[in-house]
Amino acid sequence: MSRAAAACGTALLALVLGSGAGMAGAQVQAQPEAQPAAGRAELLQQRRLVDLNHQRELQACQQRFAVTACVDEARLRRRAADEPLRQALLLRDQRARQERAAERRRVVAAKQRAA
Repeated sequence: MSRAAAACGTALLALVLGSGAGMAGAQVQAQPEAQPAAGRAELLQQRRLVDLNHQRELQACQQRFAVTACVDEARLRRRAADEPLRQALLLRDQRARQERAAERRRVVAAKQRAA
């Protein structure tokens, strides 16, 4: 890795961590499931922050000599920050679908018993 790429990576990592997006994965596991709609909105907001930080990183990379290496590292950091959020969102959506399906089965079963 070149000096410029290393400096770019260090500076951009500080930018990501300073904004809180780097801690997003740790925050996902600590969230309670009590408020599903609010939790989903928070996950989406955290993902938007990750994307915003990625855009800032890409802009900063354009000022560097080793643009390609900097962009590649920025993409890796974005994927690392976004993946736990994406997984939490997928899990939350899967649980919501399962709950709706279970409720629908209960309604159908109640109608069949009443008939």
